[in-house]
Amino acid sequence: MSRNPCRFLRSEIDRVLQSAKKAGASLTAQSVADTRENLRRALQSSGRRRAPIFAELDGKSANEIARILNARNVATPIGKPWSAMPVIRVRKRLALAN
Repeated sequence: MSRNPCRFLRSEIDRVLQSAKKAGASLTAQSVADTRENLRRALQSSGRRRAPIFAELDGKSANEIARILNARNVATPIGKPWSAMPVIRVRKRLALAN
């Protein structure tokens, strides 16, 4: 089952910040905010890279698109196999970007 992108983002932020802390980096409110923003942008750009594929598959159901993307070995923004929910989320992000 795919993970919630918000939960994934929080866990990635925690992972990056813990790694920086172990390396002896000084963590400030600004460095935490920068890390959060960089990860958010990475998720958004992965959705934009998939925009042509989603445009090609427009009109199909979320389950159909998930099956097609998995058959093409296209990873979700967090690297998991596709299911209907990530398809719906990427469609929503792409609609908001337009």
